Amino acid sequence: LPTLKLPYWVKLVREGYDVTAYHSPDGRRWRMLKVSAGRMRDEKVYVGLAVQVEKFNRLSEVVIDRVSINGEDTEEAEPMLPHVVLRAGSRLATDVLKANRTAFHLGGRWEGRTVTAPQVARLEFFQPLPAEVAALVQGDRAGLLLRSGDFSEGAFDSLSDGRLRLGSVLLGVREHSILDEADCLVLRKVAPEPA
Repeated sequence: LPTLKLPYWVKLVREGYDVTAYHSPDGRRWRMLKVSAGRMRDEKVYVGLAVQVEKFNRLSEVVIDRVSINGEDTEEAEPMLPHVVLRAGSRLATDVLKANRTAFHLGGRWEGRTVTAPQVARLEFFQPLPAEVAALVQGDRAGLLLRSGDFSEGAFDSLSDGRLRLGSVLLGVREHSILDEADCLVLRKVAPEPA
């Protein structure tokens, strides 16, 4: 995959002697890459991961998030969760069921809990975010970092049913798909309280 843009997800599915490889840009939408028909004749299977760093003069980090083995009649592993980054610097890995200018209503193990909007610095839909967008998500400007790499400056309005509404003086109120378009909602700077 020469045009691979990180982060990236890979999934291998074995059915009998056949193995099908899938890839995804977000861990939710999967596309078949290749079928290796009749190649898996052994009972034991070894799967590896090779990582190459192109720029040796820069500090790099490799994150392997959630390796799972799912057999027949088991539930598929849950996709990677968004991160709610609080102003104090803490991160909550959880789904956000809905949100507005007042509060963020959390799901999963945080179900039933809310975080007031002023406590939230940003909402990262996919991590890790590429290093080249770090300056855009620091909170100097409020808005939405799009999957395309563009930053749409504006005021957060609401989030529900996989859609995010953002108000902009220039463009008016616009709606974006979290799954297809959004990488990170930026509300304000992280400002840890002094100890």
